[in-house]
Amino acid sequence: MAELLHNPEKMVKAQRELQEVLGKDGIVQESDISKLPYLQAIVKETFRLHPLAPLLVPYKAETDVKICGFTVPKNSQVLINAWDIGCDPSVWSNPNAFMPERFLGCDIDVKGRDFELIPFGAGRRICLALPLAHRMVHLILVSLLHSYAWKLDDDRPIHRLPSTWPNPNAFMPERFLECDINVKGRDFELIPFGARRRICPGMPLAHRMVHLMLTYLLYSHAWKLEDGMKPENMDMSEKFGLTLQKAQPLRAIPINV
Repeated sequence: MAELLHNPEKMVKAQRELQEVLGKDGIVQESDISKLPYLQAIVKETFRLHPLAPLLVPYKAETDVKICGFTVPKNSQVLINAWDIGCDPSVWSNPNAFMPERFLGCDIDVKGRDFELIPFGAGRRICLALPLAHRMVHLILVSLLHSYAWKLDDDRPIHRLPSTWPNPNAFMPERFLECDINVKGRDFELIPFGARRRICPGMPLAHRMVHLMLTYLLYSHAWKLEDGMKPENMDMSEKFGLTLQKAQPLRAIPINV
């Protein structure tokens, strides 16, 4: 989907094929996939550029082997770089471009028989789930493209939407005075702990502890930034991970009051 949104003309072409084969309100069946050569080409091109496991499953050399002038000793672990093979300019013209058309009228497939395209591996170590995965990828893509038109969002998280929060990037606690919105999962414009059955089970304790810790910090001390830094020069950027953190740690100095 990312490649299709990055190349919208390819998406239009695929949706036009779906309309011609299935009609506007047709129900997608597995038997329809063979009638959709351009959609099949999109899947192959996606696997070529973006193999799920770029280094596949490790192999082991059972004997000493010479390949292209290099000796691979017996019992060596061998990793096959499927991603690099899929982007080899000696095999693929303009290899970094998303061009499903290269597979139209081409017999190359992903089933391990054509070594220029082996996103699922090959031989005895080929992915056992390949038949199911291959069918499901096609069916899911057909369902997505046949049912909807797609566009990119404005790349703003829920908590930064200007349609919900005026001046969303400003720190304005005043916006919550005389406001019933809270973080307990009932107001979907503010869900830092999630919502419904998958809400964070530690939310009640965390909610109390954050308030208590902030109270102690502000009640006991005044604070200043180190090295005379001015507030407007602080780096407030964030980094993503399992939790959201400041990209640069805060360094603050307490002052007794």
